[in-house]
Parts: sequence; C-alpha cells; structure tokens
Amino acid sequence: MTSFLLRWLARLSPWMFIASLAYAAMFIQLKADDSALDQPLLEKRDRFFGAAANNNALWFVGGDGVLLETGDGGQNWARQKLPGAVNLQSTAVSPAGVRVVVGNQGKVFVGTVNSQSWKSYVLPLPDYANKLNQVQFFDGAFWVVGEVGSVYRLSADGMTWKDYSLGDDFTINDIARAENGALWLAGEYGNLFRSADNGNNWSRISLSEETLRSIQFHAGEAVVVGNGGQVYVSEDGGANWYRQPPFTAEHLFDVTRHGDRWVAVGDQGQVFAAPTATGEWTQTEPGGMSKSFFMSAVSVDSGIALAGKRPGLVDNNNRWVTWPEGE
Repeated sequence: MTSFLLRWLARLSPWMFIASLAYAAMFIQLKADDSALDQPLLEKRDRFFGAAANNNALWFVGGDGVLLETGDGGQNWARQKLPGAVNLQSTAVSPAGVRVVVGNQGKVFVGTVNSQSWKSYVLPLPDYANKLNQVQFFDGAFWVVGEVGSVYRLSADGMTWKDYSLGDDFTINDIARAENGALWLAGEYGNLFRSADNGNNWSRISLSEETLRSIQFHAGEAVVVGNGGQVYVSEDGGANWYRQPPFTAEHLFDVTRHGDRWVAVGDQGQVFAAPTATGEWTQTEPGGMSKSFFMSAVSVDSGIALAGKRPGLVDNNNRWVTWPEGE
C-alpha cells in the first residue's frame, strides 16, 4: 500500500507544482523594487574629458558615451548615454543653445540645450586615426580638430561641415581664434599652426618636441600648455613666443582665463594660476580636491569647473566642490 501511494504522489507532484505557480500568478501580486533600477549619477569607471557651460547649465562628457549635466549650477544633475557608447572627448555650446559633442571614431553629436534627443554623423577620418579631440564655438561656427591634421568648420546648427585640414599627419589637440582674427592650432611634437585666411592656408611654428595640448588668447596675451609642464607665452598676440620657467613636471592639459587670472590644469590634480601670462604661476590646492587628472577647465560665474576622473568646481573662494555632491 505504501509503495502504491508513493507512486501516485510521484505522478501527481509535477501537476501540483504547476498548480501552485498558477495560483501565485492569479492571487499573488509582485512589487518591483524601483530603487534597484535607479541609474547612479557616477560610476567607478567614469572618466570625463571635456566640459562646456552656458549660464547656469554645465555639461561634462567622457568615456563610454557618458554625458553628465546640470541646469542650475550644480544643484541637480542628470546622466545620459549617447548612442554608440564611444569615448566623448569634448563639447561646446553656442549662444543659441546648440550643443555639439565630438569623440572617437569621428563621431559628432548635435543636440540642443533643452532636449535629450541627438542627431549624429561621422566625419571622414581614416580608420587608423579617427579621434576628434576638441570642439570650440566662435564667430558663429563650431570648429572641430583631431588626429591626422583634421580641422573642420561646422555650421551654426552643427549639421553641415567644411574641411580645412592641414594635409599633414599631425594630431591637433586644440583650436583658438586670436584677437587679430588669426586661427591657431596646438598639436603634437611641439607644433603650432597659424592661419590668417580662416583656415584656407596654414603655417607651422615649432616650439618644442613635446606635445602641445591647449592654446588661449586674451587681451593681447596668449598661453600654450602641454606635456611635461611646458608653458609658452606671447605678449604680442602670437608674433613671438617664450618658454616660461618650469613650475611643474606634470602634463598640463588645458588653459583658460577666469576673471583676472590665467588658469592651467593637468595631471595629478594640479591647478595653477597667474595674473598675467608672464607672471608667477602658483598652485591652487583647496582641501579635498581630486589628485587624479583634470582634462578641461571652464570658467563659470561661481568659479572654475573641472572635468577629470571626478568633475568638480574650484569656487571663487578657493574651495573645492565635488560634483555631483553626495556621489
């Protein structure tokens, strides 16, 4: 009798299990844990290479297509991921609110300040060297530079382009417009390139053998920074260049103007400032600031916004604010 009952139970057990699942589906309501689905604003692998600002709105772009943004000066933040998940190197915004983001694989993304949708296209770079390093907006157009001497002028809406490339295999890291109207490029192997006819023809100026990363003009002065802590300055709008006495051996990745001073940023979390291009450059070290790297510095009303391993702000009282706060 016992063996008979066990055989019947063995036959019934699969049907009992199925019945229990059906009961659960009908009468038991499962609740999703929404908190487990929230996307963190920052992840450990994040690296931010470029930044741009427009009034109280700021954008940081970086690895794997990540874009971090705030519309209220850092109080609230949102994170999005641009299509394709390529490394994003730089971003710029026009006074009309058009945003352009550039990065690896020749990718260009175009959007607007108040929209989360993007259009994209690819500039014609070779497969072996297709990184776009920098985008700047001036004189009613976006200018994009990158590997293999690439220089492109984009329309004000970011959607059409014209090629002004060098025709030489030099990586270009930055572009600026001097006050006399000349275009300047900062590139590898210590080379500057100048155009007096809006990019149609370029002349080369060799300053060193080390890569130059960033160039900026202000009130007749000019500053170029690069690898190995090199800083070159001009007091006559680029007609003559002089090497500043070294004040760091670390790479310097960006230079900008904030208020009444020049600011240069680079590796190991270093930030330097000087009242004039030929003045004394002193290090800024507010407590709690990241000691990793800063790739981009943007002047905003509240201070200097910095893109790096962690984005943040050196405020006008020389205090460090990590963005987003609490992350």
